[in-house]
Amino acid sequence: MSRGKKNQRVRSERGVALVEIIIAIIMLAGVILSLAAASGHAARQIYLSRRDMHLWASLQSQAESLRAVGYQGVTNGSATVDGHAVAWTVAGTDPKTVTVVLTYETRKGTSAYQTFTVYFPASDTL
Repeated sequence: MSRGKKNQRVRSERGVALVEIIIAIIMLAGVILSLAAASGHAARQIYLSRRDMHLWASLQSQAESLRAVGYQGVTNGSATVDGHAVAWTVAGTDPKTVTVVLTYETRKGTSAYQTFTVYFPASDTL
């Protein structure tokens, strides 16, 4: 092999071509954007989980308060629990069915509801 052809081949194999660098940058940008989108989605899910946990704890708190009143004392009513409107309705006799509805405002400014049903048998003793 002549010396000229050998030098020419070595020059073409040395270094990284501009096209390869551009492709690598595009791939890296895609990975970074995917990670950013995933972290945004994860943050939203964490927020929603915390909100739902707080709402269900408020519902449970009101249900326990109603249970403490006892079978004879439970009647329709409403209250504010942790800044949320809570209303409950009582139906039936044995068992009494108490439906507790908590109203809250979503991030979009609309009202949403969480409902919890509790059954009170006449012979219930704590």
